[in-house]
Amino acid sequence: MRSVAEARKHIAQTMQPALSRWQAEWDARNRKLKDRQERDRRKMVERQRTERLRLKTKLEERCLKEAKARQARFRKGLQGLWDRVCGEHRKTRVQNELEAWQALQRDRTQTDGMIFQHLDERRTLQHQQTAERRIFVVGVPVAASN
Repeated sequence: MRSVAEARKHIAQTMQPALSRWQAEWDARNRKLKDRQERDRRKMVERQRTERLRLKTKLEERCLKEAKARQARFRKGLQGLWDRVCGEHRKTRVQNELEAWQALQRDRTQTDGMIFQHLDERRTLQHQQTAERRIFVVGVPVAASN
């Protein structure tokens, strides 16, 4: 029979390599998981940036086109002068201002919709990654707290 001290020493000598190997495997799997999650996050960020840029460009083009169309309603020359005298110019200006305001509100609503969609996507990805990390650490899916 070995003494307690000898038994501890023997266990430490035989178990240490196995524990070190398991720790190295765990670290490698953890690193792979984090790398994949970071890659997924970067892909989502890049896609969302592209979508926002595309929407911004589309809205700017539409705004310019609509502004030109509103400006084209004003007549030039003597007819334009006559419109000013008769009050038609003022009516056109008020109509243009109203339409410009409505277009601005429409564009803001569209932009806000995309922002909220992107926030939801980000939140979903974060919840998914948190669940994956819980599964990785515990080994069993844990019910989400939210």
